[in-house]
Amino acid sequence: MLRKLFNAIEPNSTRKWETKDQSGFTVIPYVISADYGAKTSTITAAMQSIAENTCIRFKARGNEPDYVEIQNIKGKGCSAFVGHSPGSNPVMLENNSEATCLRHDLVIHELLHVIGLWHEHQRIDRDKYIQVIYSNIAPDDWSQFAFVGKDFGATTYDLPYDYTSIMHYGKMVFSSTGGITMQTLDPKYQYGGYQAYPHGSPMHPPMYGPPPMVHAPPSSSMDIITIMVITIITMVFSMACSTMATTAIITAIITTITTAKAL
Repeated sequence: MLRKLFNAIEPNSTRKWETKDQSGFTVIPYVISADYGAKTSTITAAMQSIAENTCIRFKARGNEPDYVEIQNIKGKGCSAFVGHSPGSNPVMLENNSEATCLRHDLVIHELLHVIGLWHEHQRIDRDKYIQVIYSNIAPDDWSQFAFVGKDFGATTYDLPYDYTSIMHYGKMVFSSTGGITMQTLDPKYQYGGYQAYPHGSPMHPPMYGPPPMVHAPPSSSMDIITIMVITIITMVFSMACSTMATTAIITAIITTITTAKAL
């Protein structure tokens, strides 16, 4: 299923990561705390999943002044600031005998924050789709459900609300009573939150803009739904890619969909 990441920093934001490699991919340097040991592979696997589906590439830091610093500090939980800032950009991924953030979807969630994605359930239009049940949330945690809009430099890019976004909290998160904290207005869309997308499904940080249009080859057996999906991808994919890199990625997506239809 296509995962649409539509509450993000604005396209001209100073919090975008701007460094690109020779192929036109946006590069984010990183360092990972040594005390993760073998669990480091969970973090790098999440980075690879993002790289396979976006124009973002994570690389081990050399001497770059701006970078992501992944830290394991007891009691800090799972958290990250949204977007780029000068110097170290800390991402907290606690991992010890009492608590761990080292789950594939959770790591992706935090890394997408540092790329520039806000929570889906904090979109300025969210009340059209969900009801936040504040009576089940401790007042100290209400900020987790505050609206994030223009005053934060965020935009929805006029794209649809996504109940299944990996950036959407689950219905029980921050519950202080044992009751649900968020209810969908349409019951059939009640969600679980932090839903890991199937391997290979595209993720789209829209603040980097659209790629060139890609048209289905004349010999393609793709139906109209597939063509619509590809059209949506071309509208919201990252302008961080060069033309060549973007075309290669979308061609791979077309090939994957066409192959799947043949199975």
